[in-house]
Amino acid sequence: MALESNPVSIELADIQGLLIRGYGQLPICRFLLLQIEDAAAVRKWLHSLVPQVTAATQFNKKHALNIAFTCEGLKAIGLADENVDNFPISFRQGMATEWRQRILGDFGESAPQNWRWGGADEHWEPVQQPHILLAMYGMDQEQLDQLFHIQRGFIQESRGFKILYQQDGYRREDSKENFGFHDSISQPVIKGSGRKNVPGTNIVATGEFVLGYLNEHNLYPYSPLISLPQGNINLLSPDANGSGLKDLGRNGTFLVYRLMQQHVKEFKAFSREKTLNQDGKPEPEAQIKLEAKMVGRWPSGAPLVKFPDSDPGGSSDDNDFNYSATDPYGFRCPLGSHLRRNNPRDSFRNLKPEQSLKITRRHRIIRRGRLYKTPEVAKVENAEEVGLHFFGINANIAQQFEFIQHVWANNDQPNKHTLSGDPDPIIGVPNADTPGPRPNRFTIQQEPVAKCIDGLQRFVTIRAGAYFFMPGIAGLRFLTTLGSRVEGASDR
Repeated sequence: MALESNPVSIELADIQGLLIRGYGQLPICRFLLLQIEDAAAVRKWLHSLVPQVTAATQFNKKHALNIAFTCEGLKAIGLADENVDNFPISFRQGMATEWRQRILGDFGESAPQNWRWGGADEHWEPVQQPHILLAMYGMDQEQLDQLFHIQRGFIQESRGFKILYQQDGYRREDSKENFGFHDSISQPVIKGSGRKNVPGTNIVATGEFVLGYLNEHNLYPYSPLISLPQGNINLLSPDANGSGLKDLGRNGTFLVYRLMQQHVKEFKAFSREKTLNQDGKPEPEAQIKLEAKMVGRWPSGAPLVKFPDSDPGGSSDDNDFNYSATDPYGFRCPLGSHLRRNNPRDSFRNLKPEQSLKITRRHRIIRRGRLYKTPEVAKVENAEEVGLHFFGINANIAQQFEFIQHVWANNDQPNKHTLSGDPDPIIGVPNADTPGPRPNRFTIQQEPVAKCIDGLQRFVTIRAGAYFFMPGIAGLRFLTTLGSRVEGASDR
């Protein structure tokens, strides 16, 4: 595919760095979830923190720091209800609601009633709700600990917080996730971000990820405006859509945080059982191939559409491919694989490639995952829990993250013309508590007859989650002024 230059055309200095880059050079991270107890003290703390927040123009080889707020966090820091109401309803309602349980498929062990934080009780009342996410990254443990101790000192000194949750994350040197596959390859490229020499089909309109810019519909995404003046609104830019109001969302985004436990032993046991030979002996090569068919890539990261028979080895970041010309029927990369379902590229249903790409670009997200392991669980259950801090970045939670999970991952008919009765084999398999049909098969397209692998299990359990708003740098500065007298009201 043709490569494009993609020059900078957005306000990178006002955008938090995590939106633009995944901090791959900073493999160690720590996430703090905070609850606000004293709004004035927290605003004072935030004022001192803003200069330390890593912007997209900054590149520090030692550490990085970013911050985001839940809806309850914005209320707690002093944003008026009238202005909170200008946020999208998905963000305001949050992840732990009865209706989003059905959208996301969070039943059984994954139900919000079982979450460690961000969940709900049996009456759907919020439980252990975070207000602030403080994400810290370091080049090594020493740098991370140094950054953490400084920030913890500021937090304790402010006396405005309660630390709700703390957990480390990491990135493996080989960039693989816990199931053994090279991860974070298939990422969209933000138009105007300055990332150069990338396939043109992977460049997505800025407004799909950054508020205040045109999206793939050639419209400005729904952004939180300041309709009731408070604080210093002169710090904010005018609404790009021409309402005359100030835009708190400009250069910000929404961040989906899901703590996902991965059941690696069960995943490996399933693939081993389904590939035993006629004598009941294991077939390691067949086992790896089945896992690759379910994922859509080989463990190395090499795409099945280019290497259908075996893993070429090494480490591959190849994201320069489509499906319609070389694999329209899924003989190389199955139509129901995790990769193909969550990014159909140019092969969505029976649409022409150009139409398919257009639709797909409207539902992309940027993933910023980090691995975790929990030794505390190991002491109790004699087994180490491993999983993923899943971060999904998007400008429209409902049309991007929730659409992908509900329509493409959980739906057993993602492609009515060629596939029916299959959920996403990695993240979409329903458990016994899920209402309605519970499909559990995976279809491998081949000639003359497709092969069906039945008895799929749920290999991922949601342990916690919340929706966050990650403001631009100017938006952060504005939040520090919420307790002051209104400035700039005449500029509306």
